[in-house]
Amino acid sequence: YVYNNIVYDCTSGFYSNSSRIKLTNNIAQNCADGYFGTHAASSDFNLSDIAGDAPGTNSKNGVTVSFVATSTPDLHLSGDDTAARNAGVNLSRDSSLPPAIQNDIVLDIDGDSRTDRQPWDIGADEADSRTYAGTGGADADDLTNGLVGHWTFNEGSGNTVADISGNGNDCTLTGS
Repeated sequence: YVYNNIVYDCTSGFYSNSSRIKLTNNIAQNCADGYFGTHAASSDFNLSDIAGDAPGTNSKNGVTVSFVATSTPDLHLSGDDTAARNAGVNLSRDSSLPPAIQNDIVLDIDGDSRTDRQPWDIGADEADSRTYAGTGGADADDLTNGLVGHWTFNEGSGNTVADISGNGNDCTLTGS
């Protein structure tokens, strides 16, 4: 089982000569061949910038992922990425994984939990989906300076989104 990985700028990204190797939630970008060889028929929710490359009916092919910076390399998903964000599958209840792995799989590369997110992002990083609104203030780089609200949008149901900033600016969604 190969899950939640990113390979970048290589000759052969995910190579397998066994139909028992299942690939899920993986990204291959800027590779000569992102997914090479034989993979399990159950492989799915993978992404490649090469057309027809990533295995799985829910996989994305011929699309480019936006990373924070590939030159450093900082392969965290960019906040404006539309290819990998919310395009994966939640693996926390995948019965084909041993219980010990099910406990660890919910953490992304930074140790942040994915359990409250549905669907998951494809790749090693679960991009920050929080929304910040502020007045700018004297130090625009400090997100708490002039912070109006902090909404995580992870309520799961209903039409009210809680403000967890402590400012009490809960939102009511209409027409969604």
